[in-house]
Amino acid sequence: MRLLTLGMSILGLSLSLIANGEDITITRLPSSNGLMSETSHLKQLFEEKFSYYPLFSTDLDKQFEHLDTFKLPEEKIAYQLELQKIIATYNDSLSGVDDLFNTRQNPNKSTIYELSLGIIKIIAGKHPQFVLMAPCEFKSSEGNSYIEQNLFDAAHPYLIAIDNIPVAYWVHRLEPYIPTTNKARIHEQSRHWLKHINQARKLIGQPLSNKARLTLAADDGSTVDHFVPLKEDLHSCPKDASYHVQFVDIAPESETITASMDGDIAYVPLPRMYNLANHDDASKMFLLMEQLRAVSDKKGMILDLRDNSKGNRTALIALYPFLAHLDSPPRVVNVMSYRLTPKNTLWGNTDNDHLISRFAFRSDHPLWSDQERAAIETFELKDIQQDIHQASPGIAANWYNGDRFSRWHYMVMSTWQPFFRQLVQDYDVDTAEDSLIADNFSDLINRWDEILPNYRRPEHIVVLSNQGTYSAAEILLSAVKGMDGVTILGSRTGGGSSMAKTYSLTQGTQIKLGSALSFTPEGHLYDNHGIEPDQVLYPQADDFRFKQYLNTNRPQVVHAGDSLLRQAIRLIKTSQTSTRSLSAGPIFGDDDALEKCPVLCETNDGVWNQQWTSLIPGEMAVCQCLLPSEPLEAIEEPILKDKLPQHWLDTARTTANVHQNNID
Repeated sequence: MRLLTLGMSILGLSLSLIANGEDITITRLPSSNGLMSETSHLKQLFEEKFSYYPLFSTDLDKQFEHLDTFKLPEEKIAYQLELQKIIATYNDSLSGVDDLFNTRQNPNKSTIYELSLGIIKIIAGKHPQFVLMAPCEFKSSEGNSYIEQNLFDAAHPYLIAIDNIPVAYWVHRLEPYIPTTNKARIHEQSRHWLKHINQARKLIGQPLSNKARLTLAADDGSTVDHFVPLKEDLHSCPKDASYHVQFVDIAPESETITASMDGDIAYVPLPRMYNLANHDDASKMFLLMEQLRAVSDKKGMILDLRDNSKGNRTALIALYPFLAHLDSPPRVVNVMSYRLTPKNTLWGNTDNDHLISRFAFRSDHPLWSDQERAAIETFELKDIQQDIHQASPGIAANWYNGDRFSRWHYMVMSTWQPFFRQLVQDYDVDTAEDSLIADNFSDLINRWDEILPNYRRPEHIVVLSNQGTYSAAEILLSAVKGMDGVTILGSRTGGGSSMAKTYSLTQGTQIKLGSALSFTPEGHLYDNHGIEPDQVLYPQADDFRFKQYLNTNRPQVVHAGDSLLRQAIRLIKTSQTSTRSLSAGPIFGDDDALEKCPVLCETNDGVWNQQWTSLIPGEMAVCQCLLPSEPLEAIEEPILKDKLPQHWLDTARTTANVHQNNID
């Protein structure tokens, strides 16, 4: 047995962290004398724990001085709102005050902050629109039971004002409390606060009420007002029961999406990143893997990651082999550095397993196979500069050093996941819980070995994303972005991967602070940036209608008008080429690639797309070629129309400016 840490079982060390998902640990900040003030606690946390604090030249004493004026616990909510605004200035989207309005303190009693005005969906874009939905309903007709969710007002679907204040202005006033500059995340968080409208009212200083005036608009710009009482437990329809692999197409006579048990294009919805450390989640993942047998060698697959904001990286590890070609080389999908604490201030072997909950390790870690280590070494030769300017435009160039941040840690994905196999093989576990998790991991490996030898990845894969795609799902997007035959379709993701930890302050407030900086392979921070799709496409209001028949195994499309799913089908059916990486031997720079790659691609009846990658420096490289596919009958591209007339958008912006001037 190899010892990777000082006498500790690496798997045993990781199990409790893996089981907790992307947000980990609840830590009480130690106080040497038990008399440390709340502000002193905060200052110590920021200075010693918060990964984003060193990126700013901040006077913490000045930032926190106003917090001492609050009388605790009587003014706890007001105190927490002020603290949230301070944390938001650091632009770490996973950081903030946990349970900002104390709604979880008494789970048996609802507060005014939990009341909802309705279900709100988002159409992202430069001028995002908010769509108001009716609650989910259970219905029965002709012996068939189903759940259904419709637009609140089918003739006027767009929510443009609440309490006679334009929604655009609500978002503008809420923005200082949202720790990001990524508009996708700003609108997603605003959507949550506007749903629970008294939370939004409290944040911008409006009076609380148990009702709301909603102004809704139609496509032609006409408006109507609805006066609604706020209610408890208004939810969207649950979708878990509908999440199984099925095959989809477009009916030519009606342009509607059809579903069947077999076909050329598989649809794989993934509502969350299943955590294989959890028994129920592991069961769902293993069922999905069994269903993916039917996807082998199909023309296309659509992986739906929209609104996938929760879960764990074990889902990425499990699914990646089904998304890559069997002969694909390993890929670096995430680069991380964690904040060093006073107890661990030197770069050394002691930090080797600190990011094990993210399956990220240093380049010299003995878990790596030769191929994985070569991928890391090749990646390091690219000299990618980690870009932190989205978080702090004025940051000094020497922010990355051994006093504040660890050495770089890498997450590497490959078809057979050798590092994960070694991780499971080499270590023992002690508790019953650890044993269950280890069994799940071993079961995963056994299923790979049974399924993958006979599995061939579909020729084309389209991955759907939106502003609700977040956290571990973004690492999955990053893992497949730029891969042969993969297109990401939709809108920019929310951006969140800072490994937030939760800390309890002396007066009972809990805050989350990022403990690491996490980058895409291109060098962008996940936080504040997210993942940009290859093709941008936004939904329409009717796309959010939902209908699912119960107690049936028949394939069904729950969003009959889903324009993104329809476009994904079109992309696969009309594609005339597929992208493949072909071995080219050694390539010594761009000039050498210009000579070798066009010839290699033409030899295979293809065209070079100007992309090449060195797998083993000086020994092996690949050229990306566009190879012809079987011609299919062309299908016209869908024409997307603006959701609201330009004159209405101008009116909304003018109204927002008037409100701004009146308040300022």
